[in-house]
Amino acid sequence: MSELLNAYDNQSRFQERLLATVSSLILAAYAGSPERAMADEDSRPTVWIEVGGQMEALQGLPDTFVAPFMFKSPTPVPYGGGAFVGLQRDRQTTFGEEGNVTFRPKGSDWLFSIGARYGRVGGKRHVHQQTSGKLLASASGNKIYAPKYARAFADTQFHYSESHTVLDFNAGKDVGIGLIGNYGTSEVSAGIRFAQFSNKSTLAITARPSVEIHYLGALPVFSAWNQYSLSANRTRNFKGVGPSLAWKGSVALFGEPGSSELSLDLGADASVLFGRQKAIVHHKTTAGHVDNKYQSFYVPLYPTRDVPSSRSRSVVIPNLGGTAGISVKYFDAKLSFGYRADFFFGAMDGGIDSARRDNVGFYGPFATVSIGLGG
Repeated sequence: MSELLNAYDNQSRFQERLLATVSSLILAAYAGSPERAMADEDSRPTVWIEVGGQMEALQGLPDTFVAPFMFKSPTPVPYGGGAFVGLQRDRQTTFGEEGNVTFRPKGSDWLFSIGARYGRVGGKRHVHQQTSGKLLASASGNKIYAPKYARAFADTQFHYSESHTVLDFNAGKDVGIGLIGNYGTSEVSAGIRFAQFSNKSTLAITARPSVEIHYLGALPVFSAWNQYSLSANRTRNFKGVGPSLAWKGSVALFGEPGSSELSLDLGADASVLFGRQKAIVHHKTTAGHVDNKYQSFYVPLYPTRDVPSSRSRSVVIPNLGGTAGISVKYFDAKLSFGYRADFFFGAMDGGIDSARRDNVGFYGPFATVSIGLGG
């Protein structure tokens, strides 16, 4: 199994080449078929090409990084620990792309298809806030500004990226035998599903709570403050492949089959993926007291925490999905709208210092356009 998984290391190139090769072979075989010239207008298309997209809500976000200083009193101004945690949240929606090529040999109820879905999202957040310079009384009674280092501040930078890829290779049969109406279709297929998920993030926090100003008489001469920092990065991913089963059904609501009609579409699929789950995590936090009375010196407030972690293990991931939608069909074209959900149970390691299996899910409305070729 490890050799099979390693074959998918170059996934983006693999997808492009495989889809292009299979599509070219199917179209070339169709174009050179002697039946093509003999086809009449009533022949159904033998090749369907489908493209579309989905607005996806994401399930399975990892734990956030926390440090003891985030909830100290006074909190690092001008916001406290809750804001530090909130800024680490990955974007929870994205737009996914998809494509599918289906070949149905002339005069046969068998069909063969290859499909791909891909989505990614990323971004960065940078929030810096600080107090303004203070006006302090001098020995002469005039007002002067406190030095720059007397200003309290909090600075947070967060970068993240997420991507997911699902490939399906299926062979099936049209078993529509009137179970869902005279104008219904029912297709059952089996095949192979490959899935890959990845997530990366980095975090950097520096905070200085309220600053103490010390005087010599009426003259401000030095300041002291607590200084906090947190740096962290995380990479996690999953790759898996396994057998899959799928069912798609359609029943006409209005119109004439073979010309134009409005239909209700339903679908369900299940697979079991055998793969490897990885997580590489590193985080470091420091806290110290700085005093510049005579010369700046630093005293730790608690021991520095520097925690690296690297985990990798083989996993078996169940996968369930379903669709429901409406299609407007013509003889050689189809426009579909609906809602789809796909869940991979325990696919990602969302823990920080120890492993934690999280479900990964993608769900939301989708739309596709299909074009039929040949007959």
